[in-house]
Amino acid sequence: MKALVIGLVGLALMCPLPIKQLSETVGKMKAEDPKVKRGTALIAEAEKLHDAGQHAELVAKAGEAAKVLAQIASAQTPTAVGTVTAVSGKVTVTRRAAAPHRLEPREALYSRDVVEARKDGIARILLEGKTTVTVRELSRLELREEAQVGGVRYTVELLAGKVRASVARALMRP
Repeated sequence: MKALVIGLVGLALMCPLPIKQLSETVGKMKAEDPKVKRGTALIAEAEKLHDAGQHAELVAKAGEAAKVLAQIASAQTPTAVGTVTAVSGKVTVTRRAAAPHRLEPREALYSRDVVEARKDGIARILLEGKTTVTVRELSRLELREEAQVGGVRYTVELLAGKVRASVARALMRP
């Protein structure tokens, strides 16, 4: 019995910590996302359970909130869609809400990145390990990732200039 009481007291003292950590995690996410709103609601429920002294229920609710927030975090973390294999001359990449910077070999590229080759610039990009895209001088393209029923589809939107693409035969679909 003493062990149970000591365990519950320890749990009660630890309760604010997971709530605080979850709240900090939510603060770093996009508030308009419906899943973030769901996570915020679960955290509020956990706080109410803490205030009511229902610590076992609080732990379960905090765990549920943590699972929802983990799903959101993995979805909001960008995954590389390609890798730069070669660069010659002046070639830049512009990421969302960031200033353009010089493109470097072995640099990862993400969805919505804009690659621009200036005069005498050329870059070779390997997409998903299967398709090679060569960006020629005075060219500009945007990499895109689109969710589909069968998986993810990567596209290259040519904004200006010329590109050359070598696509694996297995990826060519009508």
